[in-house]
Amino acid sequence: MPGAFGKDGYGTSPYGSAPLFGSFRVSGAVSLSPIAVLVSFNAPLDLTFGPLTLAGNYSIPGLTVISASIFDATSVLLTTSLHASILYTVTVVQALNFVGDPLDPLYRTATFFGTPANPAYYPVGVRNTRIRIVFSEAMLLNAAILDSNSYVVTDIQGNFVPVTTVVSEQGATNPLTVVLTLGTEMQAAEWYVVTVGTGVVSAATGFSVAPAMQKFQWIEPTLNSAIAIVKFSGEATSGLLTDHAGLVYFSPALDVAVSGSIIQVDSVEVCTKAFDEYVLPSPPDPPALYTFSGLTAPTGELNSSAVLWGAFPRLSEASLSLAGKYEETFSPPVDSRAHATFTEPWDKSFVALLNNPAWALYDGMTAVTPPTFICANNLGPIPPGPTTTIILQPP
Repeated sequence: MPGAFGKDGYGTSPYGSAPLFGSFRVSGAVSLSPIAVLVSFNAPLDLTFGPLTLAGNYSIPGLTVISASIFDATSVLLTTSLHASILYTVTVVQALNFVGDPLDPLYRTATFFGTPANPAYYPVGVRNTRIRIVFSEAMLLNAAILDSNSYVVTDIQGNFVPVTTVVSEQGATNPLTVVLTLGTEMQAAEWYVVTVGTGVVSAATGFSVAPAMQKFQWIEPTLNSAIAIVKFSGEATSGLLTDHAGLVYFSPALDVAVSGSIIQVDSVEVCTKAFDEYVLPSPPDPPALYTFSGLTAPTGELNSSAVLWGAFPRLSEASLSLAGKYEETFSPPVDSRAHATFTEPWDKSFVALLNNPAWALYDGMTAVTPPTFICANNLGPIPPGPTTTIILQPP
């Protein structure tokens, strides 16, 4: 707090001598980004002092202070409108240090150089007559960016290389890249300088590129246009979604299809897979069987005069199924009594003689087999026994 014997509110000692840190003042300012400025003080701040965080407490001619916030014990961070690459002066209206001293009126300002929000670019040679300009952000698609006069190309000795055409690689949208076509060829291993005019500006801020001049070296690529057939394995004949016929797919692709565009490839790694696939042949559909005469029986079968014909190999597979389908007509069945007649095989009076050794059984050596059992000594057949009729169902 101000001392009891201080003068004009600046004394900090009981005897009104020199302040503890000297006079409280703004010690400096620096641009941290195109929209940020850090203001520093020579003593710790009273962080509870309200004006420190008010945008209106700070003024920067040429810029608008949008907000203010405490950065640390001795500095405040200001958010501003976009800077240009010029010298700015920031003025602090009010501030208090931690012992309550106000700002010295003679030391409330600081100067700083603005950080420009200009887009950048870099050139790269993609062919001995082409240069690609790659911007750090989307540029405004205006007449200047497609004007060959907006680009000056020289070699390292200052000799001009004419620019004949400029093409946007993003078509009708604000481009990130343009391609310059040159009127003369660049020399291998030589350095070249590109200067972009002020009419080529950012689509977002309207600022031109900075720095406007960049250099690059043209390195002639070594291309192998052919390989020995013994080194070609054949993996590239098909696949990659379709028969690619040597095409190469890039991901991500360009935003739009642009005729004559170039993609620079620094290295390529190839992973191939070779295999044979054998598919068992499928037999063709066999030819049809044909019939001639066209005559059929009333029930649909082929007539006996029909001819069946077929080509090889179908003929060897043909088969005919023949069957007789004749039928006899019977009167309808009528219910009646069932009878069964049983006949004994031999007359019992003869059968008893079979046990007599004087009789010899027929040995079957005669020319005609007798229909009934006979004895060998007299060749007399044994007559059948009596018959018996049994009614199976009562009347």
